[in-house]
Amino acid sequence: MAARAVDAWLQGSPWWLDPRTKIAVLLVTNAVSMNMAGSALSWVARGLAMLLAAGLWLSVGRVRIAVVSVVSFGVAVALLQWARLLPGQWALIGGLGTLVVMFMPIVAMATYAVRTTQVSELVAALERLRLPATLVIPLSVVLRFLPTIGEEYASIADAMRMRGISLRGRVRNPIALLEYRMVPLLISLVRIGDELTAAALTRGLGGSRRRTHVCRSGFGRRDLLVALAALVPLGVLLAGAVTS
Repeated sequence: MAARAVDAWLQGSPWWLDPRTKIAVLLVTNAVSMNMAGSALSWVARGLAMLLAAGLWLSVGRVRIAVVSVVSFGVAVALLQWARLLPGQWALIGGLGTLVVMFMPIVAMATYAVRTTQVSELVAALERLRLPATLVIPLSVVLRFLPTIGEEYASIADAMRMRGISLRGRVRNPIALLEYRMVPLLISLVRIGDELTAAALTRGLGGSRRRTHVCRSGFGRRDLLVALAALVPLGVLLAGAVTS
């Protein structure tokens, strides 16, 4: 199976980052966003993590994704603050805002890492870390598998729409609609997962000999700049933990 081609909007981007930098920033974003501390600095740290993810999207020219992510995060923060003023069970509205505030930076950063990383780049970077093949192969398969989910769902939705099976078509039962969409999707994803695993092994990822790479790999000034920027929300979070 051919390697996933780089998106046209990413070709020639001056802000190429090593996959190891993206993984490190993603781990920092997870640590900051999923922290359960309720101090003011912890919320500031989440906001900085969100701005970092949006900045990375802007660096590759994806303005719409960056703006939607930041606006959604800001609306969730406003909703959370407004819900605190409501009485009784209405205050549960803030739970929705809390979920968005905690997961939006992670989703934005993870999507950026998946969309801007080729499989060959990821494999080369992980092998330079001396990681075992039992870890490198599953990660390479997952990186190819994630974009396939959206593509398969869109294809199934188009096929069902041609047959009049949609919310506006002949089928009004949500359970039937779920069956027509999710069952084919799950069956297709199982098959694709097996094919991607076989393709990875066919390309020699499970071999005992050391493989050569022709893709870019290595740290640069941009990686250092992004790594330092990722330390800012982490430092703010730690400062909040110390002062609380």
